[in-house]
Amino acid sequence: MCLAYTGIVDHLPAHPLRGRHAREETVDEDDDADLVRMTAASYIGRLGTAGAITELIQEMDLARYSGDALSAAAWADIVAAALQEILG
Repeated sequence: MCLAYTGIVDHLPAHPLRGRHAREETVDEDDDADLVRMTAASYIGRLGTAGAITELIQEMDLARYSGDALSAAAWADIVAAALQEILG
């Protein structure tokens, strides 16, 4: 199972607002991180690991192809959180 998902994170788009440099998190960012983890866990709970990853990547791709970079980045964060949950 783990091998099926290796390398996916390397292809996720960079978050357009955060850039590549780490910065101090604010309360809102903490809330966002909690929401991202809860959303990932919800997808995994409903669809199982493979189904969740497939669905989340499709959502990310739909946002990216529709030109919505912010939503695509949010979905990418959720994909990464789901992978973190699955792979530990």
